[in-house]
Parts: sequence; C-alpha cells; structure tokens
Amino acid sequence: MGLRIRSGMLLAAWLGFWLVAFTLTHIPIKPGGSVPVPHLDKVAHTILYFAVTYLGGLRLTLRQQRAALRVLLLWAFVYLVYGALDELTQPFTGREADIADWVFDAIGVGLATLSLWGGFAPKWVHRS
Repeated sequence: MGLRIRSGMLLAAWLGFWLVAFTLTHIPIKPGGSVPVPHLDKVAHTILYFAVTYLGGLRLTLRQQRAALRVLLLWAFVYLVYGALDELTQPFTGREADIADWVFDAIGVGLATLSLWGGFAPKWVHRS
C-alpha cells in the first residue's frame, strides 16, 4: 500500500473520529437522564480523545519511526484547546460543561502523545 493511500486513509479516519467525537459530545441529554454505568462518559472522553490524537499522530509518523516531540506537543495543545472549546459549547445543546470531562480528554491526549513519542505504531504505518 503506497504512502499516499495510507496518508489518505489516516486522514479520513482522523477526521471521521474527530467528527464522531464532536457529535457524541453535543448530543442533547434529557434532564435527569442517567448513564447505566457510572463514569462511562469519562471513559468515552478518554477513548475518543486518545483515538483522535493517535490517528492524527500516526499520519505524522508515515515517513519516520517517530514524530518529533515538539510537533506532538503542539498537536496535543491543539487537542486540549479544542477539548476546552468542546466543553464550553455543550451548554448550547442542552448539555453541561464539565471540567472533569476535559481532564479525561487530556488523559486521552496525553496517553496517545506518549504512545506516539514512544514509537508505538502499527508496522504498516512505517512501510514504504
């Protein structure tokens, strides 16, 4: 599989997950609605932000074993700012802004950034 195809696939997956994350965090919740599993939303925030960060980072590693730390940190900052804006816009859709959700977004971003910096990526990402 060529570099161009892999890059396009990763770009589509990254944008798709970002769109899914935005959609899921802006679906209105009925007042008094509860989650059947306590704190499941925190796990979801961590997973979604991990996925968005990791997929974006994989695209950065297509031509080398690891993306430069400064580039990964710059993108981590972008995701953290986006996460804050995501929380701030949720009240417009009938949801509550929650600093704890942002903290779990940050955990996902941090775990993905560390994974990428450590060079943890599927082998197909590095093949020419």
